[in-house]
Amino acid sequence: QAAKQFEKLDSNEYRDYNLANSLYKSNNFDKAIDLYKNIQSSNNDLEFKRLHNLANSYAKKNDFQNAISNYENALKLKNDKKTKENLELVKKALEDQNKKEQENKYDQKDEDKKQEKQKEESQNNNKSEEQKEHKKKVKISIKIHKMNKTKIKSNKCQTTKKKNG
Repeated sequence: QAAKQFEKLDSNEYRDYNLANSLYKSNNFDKAIDLYKNIQSSNNDLEFKRLHNLANSYAKKNDFQNAISNYENALKLKNDKKTKENLELVKKALEDQNKKEQENKYDQKDEDKKQEKQKEESQNNNKSEEQKEHKKKVKISIKIHKMNKTKIKSNKCQTTKKKNG
């Protein structure tokens, strides 16, 4: 019966499947995925293996959503312990990835707040420096004004003495 099943198969299915497996083993996951995706088979055993290995390829690329989907499809064809284990591992990895992304978002928000605070402090320092500079200028202007007043008084006194003297 198995021999009859193998006779029905197009030899290209196994050739492509074996080639995809070789690509997978050489860490060429993108090409392996393309090949696995294009294999058409009516043989449930080959289809199960194709889906399982396709899921493995996606998992290696950290594409956990596609990995989960393909593991689940493989399990519809065959109740396999290793496929179930891989599915659970990938679900856990996806959960961890989501947590990490969430933490990174919070870290980025914290960093953004920190930078905004530093910017405000810098602006406040600049304003404070500008205010100090302005006060200095005002003090200098007042001193100059007082000096000028004193000179004017002094000149008036000298002019009055000359008139009187």
